[in-house]
Amino acid sequence: MAPVDPRRSLTLLASETAVLNRDISALTADQWQAPANCPGWQVADLVAHVVRNGWSFLAFAQRALEGDLTPPFGPSVAHIQEEIKASGAKGAADRQQRETGEFVSLAQGLSDADLQAKSGGHMAGPRPIAWACTQRLVEVAYHHWDLRHSLGQDGPLAGGVATHLLPFMLDPRGSNIMTKPSEGATASSFRLSSGTAGQAWRLTAGPRGRQVDTDAGQPADVEIEAEPGWLALAIYGRVPASNPHLRLTGAADAAARFQAAFGGA
Repeated sequence: MAPVDPRRSLTLLASETAVLNRDISALTADQWQAPANCPGWQVADLVAHVVRNGWSFLAFAQRALEGDLTPPFGPSVAHIQEEIKASGAKGAADRQQRETGEFVSLAQGLSDADLQAKSGGHMAGPRPIAWACTQRLVEVAYHHWDLRHSLGQDGPLAGGVATHLLPFMLDPRGSNIMTKPSEGATASSFRLSSGTAGQAWRLTAGPRGRQVDTDAGQPADVEIEAEPGWLALAIYGRVPASNPHLRLTGAADAAARFQAAFGGA
């Protein structure tokens, strides 16, 4: 399902989570209660969310190996998130380090065949453990950026992580984050180019959703070029069309089309 190496995802996940946990452990009491860049959340809510997500993916993999397709996501696990928030920054970081280690160890111990064949429950339908390896990295990478941005830091997603994640997030063959409906009233086409990484994709977006095309070479209404770390933020609604690190060309209303298709804080 994913055009990326799940074992590489696990290696990146271990290192990215370790740095995230270091940043969580260093939070002061005032920072813990400060507003996060996610509307309506405090930093504590943001941290509790990403740590709970780690618990969910560990449970997802464990249940997959037992043949249990009960999704460990959604309202039924909200109490786990509240427990994590109540444990404070240090408790949350310690828990995430432990559960990430368990998840990575479990997945690394599976054969390539089992990574693809063993599926767990998700609200959108069963997903293989191979998918979970990279999807969990998506969650950690973006919410780590959210945490840093909430604390006043400015910068892109790490280039190596973004280069690894973009083909997964823009996979025309399988489930990806780009398939959710966009808010634009007019259908538009976009070609995304990741600068020095030499990657390119084409997608269409409109009221009925977004679709990644199999041929990135077809003409597009809007061309978006950026380094991988900025492009990854742009397609996930983390930066606006006006961000100076994005280069938009094409239609006269390119910025408005971008905003309608991808959002952008």
